[in-house]
Parts: sequence; structure tokens; C-alpha cells
Amino acid sequence: MTNIRRYFRKGNLYFLTHITHNRMPILVSNHDLLQTAIDTKLKKPTELLAWVVMPDHLHVIIDPDQIDLSLLMRQFKLSFVARYRERAGLRRGRVWQYRFWDHQIRNESDLKLHLDYIRYDPVKHGVDI
Repeated sequence: MTNIRRYFRKGNLYFLTHITHNRMPILVSNHDLLQTAIDTKLKKPTELLAWVVMPDHLHVIIDPDQIDLSLLMRQFKLSFVARYRERAGLRRGRVWQYRFWDHQIRNESDLKLHLDYIRYDPVKHGVDI
């Protein structure tokens, strides 16, 4: 397994993409579980600027404050997985793909580009949200 390096810098914004294992379309139908995971894991002291939930992936723009981004995302995913497995009657099995994709927002135009992407992604995929 490769060793991915994440360049975390305090005060920076990050655009993240998380994809379900085998692209299982479970997220929209379990949006309440995602909302709970977001409320408990991605709120204070972090700041969640934008997010969109698609059937098999989600995008967020976040300011993790001083919290390690990888740890924060791991806690978020585990929070969702615990609730999802309980609801689905599963004892084990992967729910998320390993890792996540991240992009450090560079400037205002980069932020605008990624905010537009979050707004347009449901249209692109034909998802009614």
C-alpha cells in the first residue's frame, strides 16, 4: 500500500471527495445518518463551508481548524458506518473506499471553482436533491 502524504496547513480550506465501497448507492437514502455524522464529527471547531451528497459519493469543503484532516475524516466515516451497519443489520463489511481525495484550496478563484462544482455535481449526475 502506498504512503499518501497529505499537506495539512492550519487555516487552509480543503475540498474532499469520499466514495462508497464499490460505489454502492447508499448515501442519499441514508442522508439522515450522514447528517448525524456531520453534526457530531465535522462541526466545531471545524467549519464546513459546503457539501453535497450523491448516491455513491460526497464532496465537502472544510476548514479543519487545527485538527488533523485524516483523523477527522476517519472519525466521520466511522460514525456513519456504525449507524449504517446498525440500520442495515450488518455486522461487518466495507462501506467506504479506502482513503479519500483531497485538494487544498489555493485562493478565492479556486474556492469559487470548487463551490460551483459542488452546486453542479447533482445536475451533472441527474440527481434530484
